Amino acid sequence: MNKKIWLTGALSIIAIFTTVFIYNNFIMEKPEVPVDVPVPVPAPKAAVQAAEPSYRSLTVNSYRDLEYSNGLLSVRFTSEGGQPLSLKLEKFSGPDGLPVEMIYSAGSGILPFSLHFGGFEAADSAGRYEGGLTEDGVIYSTDFEAPDGRLFRVSKKYGFKPGSYMLRFDLSIEALDGRPLPAEDGFLYSLGFGPQIGPVFEKLNRGYVYR
Repeated sequence: MNKKIWLTGALSIIAIFTTVFIYNNFIMEKPEVPVDVPVPVPAPKAAVQAAEPSYRSLTVNSYRDLEYSNGLLSVRFTSEGGQPLSLKLEKFSGPDGLPVEMIYSAGSGILPFSLHFGGFEAADSAGRYEGGLTEDGVIYSTDFEAPDGRLFRVSKKYGFKPGSYMLRFDLSIEALDGRPLPAEDGFLYSLGFGPQIGPVFEKLNRGYVYR
């Protein structure tokens, strides 16, 4: 009886191995050997050049950076574009022990309150402004010349209140020769606020970020 059991088991194992061998070698479809197909490499795109400003500031020699503080905010302005170069929270300190910086351009040269004649894709109307202090802030102004010769004056006024973190920004565009400023693609002007307003932070791909 034991011999028959062992013989049956051996024959079963042989049958299983034989079936697997036949299936793997003669029945089952073998995957095709991948053929190396050359992948076309796209031609490099031409570098997109930044659009040159088409409006020219007529202020040439004046250069005056200004500083303003109301006890809570300490702001430094540059006459290049009449924009805030630095805005620090005097009552808050970062890991380095210094006041928290709220303007972070990361060396891009882009600053808040940039003026663009046209849509947001228009070139930054960079140019030198004449600046001065007011009772509650700073004002910068300059005269621009449009491509068709029209003259107009741009003024940027930044106002602050004692004991407040609020900033008021007023933009004035005044025609000097009676001809209104032409709209570019349906837009008279756009204001930029990039690349980042707020302190430096580490971007996380998942989870929550507390700032």
